[in-house]
Amino acid sequence: MLKMSEHNSQEHRTLFQYKQGVQLDKKDIKILYELYKNARVPISVIAKKAALSKDTIKYRIQRMEKSGLILGYTAIINLNRLGYKWTMIVIQATFQNQHKEAEFLQFLQSSENIVRVMKCSGSWDYQCDVIFREQHELTQTIRKIKELALLLNFTVLTSLREVKYAHIPQAFFRDIIHEPAQAPVGRIDETQEKVALDSTDFSLLKLLAQNSRTSLLELSNKIQLSPDATKKRTEKLQKNNVLRGYMPVINTALLYDEHWIFMQTSGASDILSYLKQHPHVQAIYEVGYNYDIFFWLSTKSVGEYEMLLSDIKTKFAGTITKMDSVVALREHKYMELSNVEITPACP
Repeated sequence: MLKMSEHNSQEHRTLFQYKQGVQLDKKDIKILYELYKNARVPISVIAKKAALSKDTIKYRIQRMEKSGLILGYTAIINLNRLGYKWTMIVIQATFQNQHKEAEFLQFLQSSENIVRVMKCSGSWDYQCDVIFREQHELTQTIRKIKELALLLNFTVLTSLREVKYAHIPQAFFRDIIHEPAQAPVGRIDETQEKVALDSTDFSLLKLLAQNSRTSLLELSNKIQLSPDATKKRTEKLQKNNVLRGYMPVINTALLYDEHWIFMQTSGASDILSYLKQHPHVQAIYEVGYNYDIFFWLSTKSVGEYEMLLSDIKTKFAGTITKMDSVVALREHKYMELSNVEITPACP
């Protein structure tokens, strides 16, 4: 299988306002689509689907890696099945000086329980994804945030369920396919019970999260099992709904802008159904506390964003009771699975 370039899934994405867009033709988009459906797909399969030679596919993928568009390849993991809870923390803060903000950011990036850090503009300054097994892990993280930042506003949003998730919105693929495949969801679902895994299972998950295009032979060498035994373990993780799929990590800032919408409604079912099929809505989460819906709206211009958001507000004028929004500026950290030393959990 093709090896990753120097980029990896933990590298931040670019500032959107300084982006220099990449030039992609329909063949490039077709390649991205095949990787989007399954990042472990063999080059030979992509070549057949795109009607190009294997060498041409390899060259085009390597070009997208070198341009910083493809940052890596990761596994989609059902965190609840590993015994984790996932919480979003949104922060509005001020700092005494740049050094203090740098110290704050360093903590967010180094924390083992924080898997994503986004700098924003709008109602909130930072958005962090925190995963934890025990409540004290979340409590310690919150205490440290309060110690390092002068908080103007702060809220913790318990993630109840992932309704929709994609690294790339469906609208991006509309020129090559009428109804793009939905990305697998279910990384966060409070109804999912944890399963018992051993240390080898966790090692395999970590390797796939770091680079899901790692070959079966290389995976087997690293976990010291035969290729056949490694394949069986992978299939079992998929069957148990722990391993949900494989996706490329895309530097979305080179393609479009992400607007994050926090919404409180008087009844979420109708608006969730609408957002789920919306081609510009990239991800949707049901959350608890100050809001009940959090979603990403991806657009290529401010005008397009204003038009789409206005349409949503008009359609659900009697349902939306509160709404805040931010523009995603810079992703300082992204991981599908924490680097924390994981010990097997009892079911």
